[in-house]
Amino acid sequence: MADKAAGPKVGFNKRNPSLCRTCRKVNFNSLFRSHDCSITSWPNNKVTIRSHQPECPCGYEFISRTNRFKGLLGKLDSHAPTCSLCAFLYQCQVRLDLVPTKQERWYCIVMPHLSLEGITPQAPGSMGALMSHGAQDVAALHLRKLQKGRMGRVIGSSPTPQLILRMVDNGSNTLTRGKGSGSGLLGRKLDPDRFNFNLIGKWLKLCQSTHSQCEEVDADFIAGLLVIDCTTGWIIPLPPRENDANRMASFVTLSYLWGTAGTVNGPVVQSMNRNGVSGPALPSEIPLDISDAMRVVSQLGYRYLWVDRYCIPQDDEVAKQIQILNMGRIYSTSTLTIIAAAGEGPEYGLPGVSSRSRTPQLGVKISDEISLVLYEAPMDTIANSKWNTRGWTYQEGLLSKRRLVFTDLMVYFQCQEMHGDEVLSLPIPGPGEEFDEVRALSFGGLTHHQGTKLRMVFPRTSEWHNPLTVWERLGEYGLRDLGYDTDALNAIAGVMEMYAHAAGASVFKLFCGLPILPLRSWEKHGTFPCGKTRACSFGTWFEYADPHEGASKAQEIGENDLTYSLVYSLTWRHWWGNRGGLHLEQARRSIFGSWTVAGWRTPKYQPGCISIFDSCLRIGVQFSGDELLDWEDDNPRILGLSRNGKTPLSLNIRGTVMDVRMEWKRRQMDNEPKEWKEGWLFTSPFEWHRDVFESPRWLFQEDESGKEREIGFLLLIVGCNYHPAMPDQRIVGMILRPVTRMLDGRTHTFYERLYCDKFELPAEKWPQMASLTREMEVRVI
Repeated sequence: MADKAAGPKVGFNKRNPSLCRTCRKVNFNSLFRSHDCSITSWPNNKVTIRSHQPECPCGYEFISRTNRFKGLLGKLDSHAPTCSLCAFLYQCQVRLDLVPTKQERWYCIVMPHLSLEGITPQAPGSMGALMSHGAQDVAALHLRKLQKGRMGRVIGSSPTPQLILRMVDNGSNTLTRGKGSGSGLLGRKLDPDRFNFNLIGKWLKLCQSTHSQCEEVDADFIAGLLVIDCTTGWIIPLPPRENDANRMASFVTLSYLWGTAGTVNGPVVQSMNRNGVSGPALPSEIPLDISDAMRVVSQLGYRYLWVDRYCIPQDDEVAKQIQILNMGRIYSTSTLTIIAAAGEGPEYGLPGVSSRSRTPQLGVKISDEISLVLYEAPMDTIANSKWNTRGWTYQEGLLSKRRLVFTDLMVYFQCQEMHGDEVLSLPIPGPGEEFDEVRALSFGGLTHHQGTKLRMVFPRTSEWHNPLTVWERLGEYGLRDLGYDTDALNAIAGVMEMYAHAAGASVFKLFCGLPILPLRSWEKHGTFPCGKTRACSFGTWFEYADPHEGASKAQEIGENDLTYSLVYSLTWRHWWGNRGGLHLEQARRSIFGSWTVAGWRTPKYQPGCISIFDSCLRIGVQFSGDELLDWEDDNPRILGLSRNGKTPLSLNIRGTVMDVRMEWKRRQMDNEPKEWKEGWLFTSPFEWHRDVFESPRWLFQEDESGKEREIGFLLLIVGCNYHPAMPDQRIVGMILRPVTRMLDGRTHTFYERLYCDKFELPAEKWPQMASLTREMEVRVI
């Protein structure tokens, strides 16, 4: 790759613009002109202009203008181009890693490797309704990577996700702007050494004055809550509000990287004499993240800051555990959360606050009226940060009602109803308008990838009211790393509590980290694989059972719905991704059962759809000793023990099982004859799965030398998708591995859940299942 240090100095070009002959051909003033058009949108999203000014360059359809910038810029062969725009585009290519790897000399490569393209706006508005809206011929620019075929011809192209924006002329500090400034995406100029706290203050005032949802406050005081008084450095109990003794004072929380697990530099707190009374205070030296956060708190007009390192008692285990369990409430109650998403430790600091500068912004002045700036959406920066890999920070960012994220590029703000950053400037909708600039551009020139990056970084709170989205949260949480396995449940307890609060405790239940949701079911007789006629439950793709519906719907739920709900949750699936280099010991959290999501250090999928449950399934929960609790008869007691932190010794499941053998094979894919895939395949009692199922080899075979080609396991069948008219059937089952454990001085056989999925079974093999299956109780740990 070309040397990134070559070429002009990275940053905003402050010199007088000097453009080459090719770049001077572009009439930027005309292309970025703002004008009014009356637009209509039809159900098929085609946008046409009903009337426009004579000088309007849009033509009849906005989208027809998207190709006008392709290939305008050529290749520079000089070592140091004097063209300001060419130099800016080269800087963009270096920043975005777009410089061709074989390029040895310092070139500004645009053609034939890259082209510049204009993104045109569309304004859908309400379906079928006319709408007057300020529009531009071009809302933003982006680079496209060209794919060349034979003879150097361009055969395709793909856009880069980053945008090049026209800079706001007046340097506005507002979060959004009025329509008079024109539509489209505009950018602001950043100071690399100082964050724009005036802009952030206006964000907060706008939110506090117009967003009632963001002002909802937990009325109850949080017992034992300590905060840092940023004016004195003392650590004190959070006082009540000056004008309302029944409510807590406003406080800010900090989400940051604590550092290596188990290490704390220096004393956590020190004792000081405050007016003759001894009490805790900050040590003389504190991490830069925390001192910068205190500075931000003061600049924004607040006083109190909560930081786990200093506000959770580290030498009192009982008080410490109480505050850890309260962390969900602490972050959801605070008026603002400062997120330190830059660096890899607490000493890095918040960029733009004190000693840590931001990455220089790339920009160029084209003329007296037009300046351009590279916009790198904060979504990628936050997603790729070290902060985003830690387990505890997941719920800290998710539960906060207002977030102020500091990155090396900019500051990002998101509350419950809006979001913005220091660079991107969007027009604010007028009264009664529902126009969304980003959505409008997504209908036009913005790709789905680009449009997604302009959306909110954190999920909207409206998702809390759909309990099924909890599986999305668990999948995201599964990507995070934890310093201690014991934190697996505590680090997401606040998220689970929020779902229970939104859906209702009678609807959303939690069993050792496993969500238990009610399911609709209808009792109907059918044939299960063991050949016996028994009652089976035919679900409707597992619709969430709304307790607010009428009694007629409630009567549809079968008597065994508690068991069905648990079995459904037990069929969650792994997503291994690029974690093929692990071993079973590295993937498992042995302090939790293999049947719960907390028992694995891997992302998870939502359980699959099961159209038939085996209604003869019986589940018992053994916490300790010889006491076995029935999942249905003793359900309140089981869930109560789980809430108190008790972990079961095993789940005792009585159901239909069969012995299977598997082999690691390389198999030709059915739909792609020229492609092969490696994976596990059932080989005994027959090859009943047409395709290999995706799981790493080490999951079932620790020794990959091939000495044991076939390995035996037990398949617990919990459901199926069976219909006599279907050519193939699907068995839903868990692959269990036998393990031995010492209990009460004796050796016992237990089973470990390694995998769960739907396995396709050829229709001609279905009749054989009766002779191959048996009923058995398995103790799953």
